[in-house]
Amino acid sequence: MITELLQLGNRLGLTGHEAFGMRKVHWFIDLDIAGNFLGISTTVAKVRRGKKGEWTEEFGKKFSCPVFFFMNLNQNGGITATAGGGRAVAELATGSVTEIWGKVIEIKNNVARILDLPNNQTYKHQNFLDLHERLAKAKNGSKTIAAVNSYLKSKPIFPLNYFKDTRLLKQAAGQQFSFRVAGRPIVNDSDVRQWWVDEFNSRRNDIIKKLPAGKDAFPHGSQDDCRGSLTVVFPHVSGIPGGGGWCPLASFNAIPTQSYGLGAMTASVRLDVAEKATAALNWLLIDETSHKRMGDSVFVFWSVDETAADSPPQPLDFGNLMSAADPLQVREFLKNAWGGYAQFPDTSRFYAAVLSSPQSRVTVRSWHTETLPQAVDHFRRWLDCSILPDQWGEESPTSIAQLADCTILKGKNSKPLPRTYSELFEAAIFGRPLSSRLFVAALQRQAVELAKGCDSDKKERKEFEERLRARTVLIKLHFVLNKKGEQITMTNHTCQDDSAYLCGRLLALLDKIHIKAHKESGGTNSSPANRAYTAASTTPSLIFPQLCKLARYHLNKVGGGWANCLEHGYDAESGEFVEGLKQLVARFQKAAGCSFPRTLSLEQQGRFAIGFYFERCREWPPPKKKAKAVGETSQSEVSNSNIEE
Repeated sequence: MITELLQLGNRLGLTGHEAFGMRKVHWFIDLDIAGNFLGISTTVAKVRRGKKGEWTEEFGKKFSCPVFFFMNLNQNGGITATAGGGRAVAELATGSVTEIWGKVIEIKNNVARILDLPNNQTYKHQNFLDLHERLAKAKNGSKTIAAVNSYLKSKPIFPLNYFKDTRLLKQAAGQQFSFRVAGRPIVNDSDVRQWWVDEFNSRRNDIIKKLPAGKDAFPHGSQDDCRGSLTVVFPHVSGIPGGGGWCPLASFNAIPTQSYGLGAMTASVRLDVAEKATAALNWLLIDETSHKRMGDSVFVFWSVDETAADSPPQPLDFGNLMSAADPLQVREFLKNAWGGYAQFPDTSRFYAAVLSSPQSRVTVRSWHTETLPQAVDHFRRWLDCSILPDQWGEESPTSIAQLADCTILKGKNSKPLPRTYSELFEAAIFGRPLSSRLFVAALQRQAVELAKGCDSDKKERKEFEERLRARTVLIKLHFVLNKKGEQITMTNHTCQDDSAYLCGRLLALLDKIHIKAHKESGGTNSSPANRAYTAASTTPSLIFPQLCKLARYHLNKVGGGWANCLEHGYDAESGEFVEGLKQLVARFQKAAGCSFPRTLSLEQQGRFAIGFYFERCREWPPPKKKAKAVGETSQSEVSNSNIEE
């Protein structure tokens, strides 16, 4: 992975030791050329948001700002990480409320208070003042720099009157401020930028003199002998869930294998390798088309043309398609055999990793590489399997987040394991078989949640249906990816002859008949799907005979032409024959004989669940019209008057 990140860094033109980085500035402190305070104003950026990529305004705008070097010399001459461990580092030209004014914002009961810093936090303000004092002395001819330094030395009062909204003040407590002198941002001042380049390089060179010389296994190119200064601290990787203020890709503060006599086998990494690899990874975590965060994990992925060494990475939209994607966007992707990537050559390589940070350092949970055509092919199959209709006939894809959530108890405090996202991602992009753990979890949640049912509340109903659909997709993926089986769709749904699948269909149809029979009397909270799903999907012979006897009573209660359609089927206007209870039972008897199975295995329970869902969502089209005599009512009119929408 380090080698591939180095190659990506070369393509992007990154060195890893750039003195400036893109940082978001939320507020400008406006000063005149003498350093007098004029006011405070917000910054606004235009960004693309939403599935349609529409332009919207966002609070805070990114500027090229000075960044600190990630290693520092302590008082004893030792090398340590500049930040992390609770330490705060002053940065040039941008700072927080604490650093600029030496205050802290406290809000209780919607009342704001501006308090002095605790004694153990005053160093943050003092370090910020000292840094800008050094800048002013080095550039004593710059009126812009002198204005900023004059304002800071005047012990300014925090301008509370510019934050009348308590919510805005609460946000400001964690946001970044910069200075604008006579209408010009100080971060763009040439004197400021030149001084910081010299300061940054000086600090880096001082560190390099202290680093041990050595060799690693990660060449920058064919002419690189892999010799140089070995780093003892890895740069910070930003954007990792739970990473905190300092999250390295690797840690060199101790030799983890020393107690086993393998200390000499700890991998060595040169400083420039660590810098460039981290810079490339940070670029992936910023670029919207190269990463996707899900739960406590983040996926990074990129593709490059191996035959064009200097070409930039190719933009991908896998992240949007894996999350709550627009159904039209997914259908457009599936229509194209290449999924929208036909312009990329067959030699394009695809790389992906799953990252998390359980203990303030990056954990690489998986790393994969293959050709882009292979990845697109796997992803197309995944998306095709993830599209299912709901009970109202609307088809939409199921996101990885929905698949992960459906395997656990619904609740605010319930979170899927990081490996769940990793396993789903690997299955989607690389066609890996799904873990049997997910298959079993889906079956268990299916029985529990169907037994519980859902309220009549629209929001609860929608969530219930989405979780049911997600579990069915997960079970489908188990058979398609693990068993290489045929994908079941609404088109071939009624042609399946597996006995467990037909049992699932039968339960769904009996449930439909039950609900229809009780509709006129105000409905029922207990249907066969609620009270009998667990027994029907594990021990069919114990419950189905009783359910079939009740079906006759329910059909008589429904009455009329619709009861006849439910029992015997009918010819639809489209010309197809719609199966009823009679045809379904006959199909089951042909597949399983005259008796219901005593027990169903886990695999059979999965087929049962798929059959149940498809039958539950099956459409019942209008019956074919029949000729009628004057004064008579046609079978079509009788049936149509009772068909549920």
